[in-house]
Amino acid sequence: MKGSVVEVEGSRGSRWELFVSAGKDAAGQRIRMHKRFSGTKGQADRALRDLIHEIEAGTYVKPTATTLAQFLEGKWFQVKAGTVRPQTLATDRDYARWYIVPRVGGVSLPKLSAEVVQNLYSELQAHGGRGGRPLAPGTVLKVHNILNGAMEQAVRFGLVARNVVESAVPPRQRRREIKSLTSIEANRVLEQLRKASPWAFAPTYLAFHTGARRCEILGLKWGDVDLAKGSITIVRGYHRLDDGRGDVQPPKTARGRRLIPLTTSSFEVLRAHRAEAERVAAMLGRAVSPDDVVFARFDGEPYRPDSLSQAYRRAARREAMRASFHGSRHSHATLGMQAGIHPKVMSERLGHASVLITLDTYSHVMPGLQEAASESLEKVLGTRPALPASA
Repeated sequence: MKGSVVEVEGSRGSRWELFVSAGKDAAGQRIRMHKRFSGTKGQADRALRDLIHEIEAGTYVKPTATTLAQFLEGKWFQVKAGTVRPQTLATDRDYARWYIVPRVGGVSLPKLSAEVVQNLYSELQAHGGRGGRPLAPGTVLKVHNILNGAMEQAVRFGLVARNVVESAVPPRQRRREIKSLTSIEANRVLEQLRKASPWAFAPTYLAFHTGARRCEILGLKWGDVDLAKGSITIVRGYHRLDDGRGDVQPPKTARGRRLIPLTTSSFEVLRAHRAEAERVAAMLGRAVSPDDVVFARFDGEPYRPDSLSQAYRRAARREAMRASFHGSRHSHATLGMQAGIHPKVMSERLGHASVLITLDTYSHVMPGLQEAASESLEKVLGTRPALPASA
């Protein structure tokens, strides 16, 4: 493979044009690689040798002016759209728009370095949040994952030689402790909802008593409810996308699709809710269908997820508590484990992919776990041995 160095006159010192002849293409046309270089003649010669080596090794990447922002929206998110759920894609786009594009979106892909990425993480951790507040490590880690995936795809497309994000160090994510309510606190929140936001009472009650996720509660249809056996079956989740469209998806894992027996009181709440649904349907001259949404607005669409969460937060604030709707799921698990429910049973109710997730998350709330283990071992290993006589 042959190459040449040609000097180009300029006002800022020596500039060189590097040319490499790389054979001929399928049409018989000569392939020429070209690169500009600033420096001494010796440095230009070494740069030419490096260029020839990259071409022969297959690692040469033709320079591109594509910026990170252009690549993210023009290429990466289009590729990702076919591999993730719409809600996940919408969240990633939001993170890119909020945290990546305003700071490093104008950097061309070849000029994106590990140092630039590391500086981005530092800036976000220092004052990347709302109002200039620090951004949580978990959010910065999410930014890292988006960038890492995008640059891996850029390498596959041949736009860059390597993924520089792999050399940047994201912050360690600290486990965020979600507020779990006591039974007294949970009932106070429910009472506030019953008085101020009665439409949100039944879905929240069901969340506390089943451990189902918000999207799973809102995705319920009457065909998923068996009032004869006192159970519900989780087969889908309802999400709201940024453009206002509803998005219904099946559970992410096989264990996410599950049957949950109802508590006596949650059965009564759901039966009363069914009676009200039948009353409203009769007023409209129709009957309740198995395909009807359980917790629906007057237009038949599920309640907006954000509206349900906001009603929950307002109810908690009126009781001088800071709590999120997702905390109802944790409250269900925490109170159940404290009551002695077996982790395997709780894992099945929550729809965890593995009982290990349940144990890792909630083992600290199980009373006397180590003490009970010691007592069990004592029974298995036998009676107390005779101790040696004192000297």
